[in-house]
Amino acid sequence: MRSSGWNIRSHLGFPCWYPWLPHSQPVAARAVPRGGVEVTGYTRTLLTGSIGPVTVIAKSKQAAANRAALAGLVRTSAPVCMETVIYFKISFLAYPSGRPTYVAIEDACPTPGVVSVSVDGKTTQFKEDCALQHAVVSALP
Repeated sequence: MRSSGWNIRSHLGFPCWYPWLPHSQPVAARAVPRGGVEVTGYTRTLLTGSIGPVTVIAKSKQAAANRAALAGLVRTSAPVCMETVIYFKISFLAYPSGRPTYVAIEDACPTPGVVSVSVDGKTTQFKEDCALQHAVVSALP
């Protein structure tokens, strides 16, 4: 992982490995789509919300890394709750300026280390791994 100003979760002290999340089966629900990839990071995440969103279009190598990392996640179950602190968001667009067809978000609730993926109005939760964190950080300036 390159050194940059983006520190997805270091202020909370969470590692890439989350032993408290149950393991399940590998992702097989729906393939990560082709098309443009927007990655949004935040300059600060506080208990009251995320501040300073920066959205970039991932270059082809970075987009491929994000696709591969998402495709390798495993399902998990976690309680549902409402939260405003978002660590990152990855949106897949069929065409530039289009509506996202696949959105992956990690926020502070239900717990760090869970990525919620929304496709066609249905949301599924997956256990995050270090590859996804690295892919997100590498796409940000």
